[in-house]
Amino acid sequence: MTKAYEAEFATVDLLLRSEYETRGVDAFCLSWIKYERQLRRIVAFLLYQSDQLTSADAAALRNAFLDNNGIAHGDMRSAIFRLSGHSTTNLLDGEYRRLKTSLDHSYKIRQKLLHGQQSGQSLSRSDLVSRIDGIREWCSRMSASCEREIGYDGFARAGSLRKATRPELAESVDAALNGGSWEAFVKAL
Repeated sequence: MTKAYEAEFATVDLLLRSEYETRGVDAFCLSWIKYERQLRRIVAFLLYQSDQLTSADAAALRNAFLDNNGIAHGDMRSAIFRLSGHSTTNLLDGEYRRLKTSLDHSYKIRQKLLHGQQSGQSLSRSDLVSRIDGIREWCSRMSASCEREIGYDGFARAGSLRKATRPELAESVDAALNGGSWEAFVKAL
């Protein structure tokens, strides 16, 4: 577990320790947002390794993500593999199937909650906390593995839009772009 991961989830811990009646729902939604943000930041970091991108392109890369309203978390997981060659199965150290099943269930809850709908599952606070635990475990494992394998955990405040000192990573990203532009890659997510 990285320090950046711990700092990122400190706000979730604050919510869960509070006495607010909605702390379970609030912490669940915030955890999901952090999960999706981690994926987006890892993909942005990977794309930024391309020789096509320089510091002058940082705003354009951010805008490309902003302009694509249809990016789903599964698309981001797939993009990590395509860009780095590291599958989430391997990055999660053999826990992929269990954690993906947990995330799939959490995604259904997320869809209902973020659209102001009833989940139909009569979820208790402890049910939501167990879902939060699954999201956190995914993020923690991804954080540690991505830090080790690609040099960025998805949470570090040093920023996702920086060049790594791993030439093999830039080669992998450029190969994934296959002569196309990074803009086209983001649009296709």
